[in-house]
Amino acid sequence: MSVATKSSGLSRHTIEEKIEVVRQRIFQESSFRELQERHGICSATLSVWIKKYKAEVLRRFPVKDLPLYVLKYQETMTTEEENELTRLRRENEDLKLLHEANLLMIDMAKERFGIDIKKNYEEMLSGGCLKEVPGVKGNDE
Repeated sequence: MSVATKSSGLSRHTIEEKIEVVRQRIFQESSFRELQERHGICSATLSVWIKKYKAEVLRRFPVKDLPLYVLKYQETMTTEEENELTRLRRENEDLKLLHEANLLMIDMAKERFGIDIKKNYEEMLSGGCLKEVPGVKGNDE
C-alpha cells in the first residue's frame, strides 16, 4: 500500500491529503476554519490530523522560521512515552501529597509534643548519627 492510498477503509482522504492539510496549517497558509470548510472535516478531525502528522510534515518540509509553538512540539510522543508521562505525572502528584503530609506531621510533632524534628535531624546529621541508617539523606554510602 503506497503512501498516497487511503489510510483506512473509512477515510475519504488519503494520507498525502492529510499531510498537505497539516502542512498548510502549520505554515499558517490557511486558518483552521478554512481548512475545515475546504475539506469538509470537523475541528476534532483536523486536530487529530495535526497531532498525528505534524512530525511527518516537519520532517518533509524543514523550515527555520517556524512559529515557536510549532518548533516546541516538533516530535510527537509514542504511546509508550505518553503512558510513561502520565504515570510520572501521577507519581509526582502522589509524592507532593506525601511531602505535604510529612510537613504537616513535623509541624504537629512540634506543636503537640514539643519535638523539633527538623532541628533534631540537623543535629543528628552534623553529629554523624545517621551514617549507618540506609536510605536516609546525608549517608556516606
